Amino acid sequence: MIERPLFILIISFTSFIFFSCESNKEEKNAAKVQNESAVEQNSEIAKNDSSDKDVEKAGIESAKLAYKFKAGETFGYNLRMISQNNQTIIADSVAASNLEETVDYYFEITVNSIDKQQIADLTINVKKITLHSIINGQQIYYSTDSMLPEESRKQFLEFEALHNKPYRIKISNTGEISNVYSVDAISDFILKEQGLIDSLSTIENLKFSQNVIDGMIQPLTQQLFRVLSGRDMKIGDAWENNYQSTVAVFQVENIARFTVRNFIKNDELIIAEIDADLEIDYTGENRVSENGFIYSFDEPNVSGRGQILFDVTNGLLYESETETSMQINFSVEGIASNQVKQNVKREEIVVNKNIIRRMNPNSF
Repeated sequence: MIERPLFILIISFTSFIFFSCESNKEEKNAAKVQNESAVEQNSEIAKNDSSDKDVEKAGIESAKLAYKFKAGETFGYNLRMISQNNQTIIADSVAASNLEETVDYYFEITVNSIDKQQIADLTINVKKITLHSIINGQQIYYSTDSMLPEESRKQFLEFEALHNKPYRIKISNTGEISNVYSVDAISDFILKEQGLIDSLSTIENLKFSQNVIDGMIQPLTQQLFRVLSGRDMKIGDAWENNYQSTVAVFQVENIARFTVRNFIKNDELIIAEIDADLEIDYTGENRVSENGFIYSFDEPNVSGRGQILFDVTNGLLYESETETSMQINFSVEGIASNQVKQNVKREEIVVNKNIIRRMNPNSF
């Protein structure tokens, strides 16, 4: 059986989520929209571009970009995460690997309550997950609708753990998730499958649950709620979300910039078209020594762009498509235990595309 590499899981949940990260915000006016941030012409969202003649302009110049959660309402999203990873290792010979993976998550979301500070309590249920993966030309298919044999469950453990195990979040009207809780069913499932359900102390269980929240549940859920300005925004206005991350040996300052391109009408809805771009600054030594080996890293190459359609009328994300890419090149030199000199170069390119569409959860 072909197994999915661990780094694909890490990429899926923890990398390149700049379009939805919690962060410090800075508003600024932009004189004109930056056309270079538009999504590719062959993307699905590009078909809804306001430059198309069949799209009606909304006739407004500004609107408040904030969520309007209503107690008792239920809505759904399809999140499609497409990952591509190409690696080349050059030593005495050249080895290359290629991985492509598409994962579809189908979320049902219910608004339980809203407090005086406009913090909403939501129940999130992942009702369905499908996967299509190609690893060096060999294909893997998976669906939560299918019954898996016992030996296959661990291969898709993160999907099995999320499927139909509701959890809850606290979220502001700007889209920042402040708390994720009621995840016991998810963490207990993972521990049980790993044979650890009865071997951890209470404190260890709590730490494990928090790791599941931080490493899997929160970054995945935050994808559905883009962090907005929460203020009236005019066409051409922009805001920024800044956050820290680590790429290889570098500390990276990510600067995600969002610009209001237009307001359009879709049936009776007013939709804000928002362009997104990512820039980075980084610090760190690119040459590291460890155990007699010298690791030399090229400068990190990270970029991102996309388009977000926000439903101003209902105060919910309508649709989005964002893409990020990263290239990491490094070399290793040293003397191995057999006293043979080693010189290895590794090149890796990772591209992630996330597509989100609001859907009726009854259609899942």
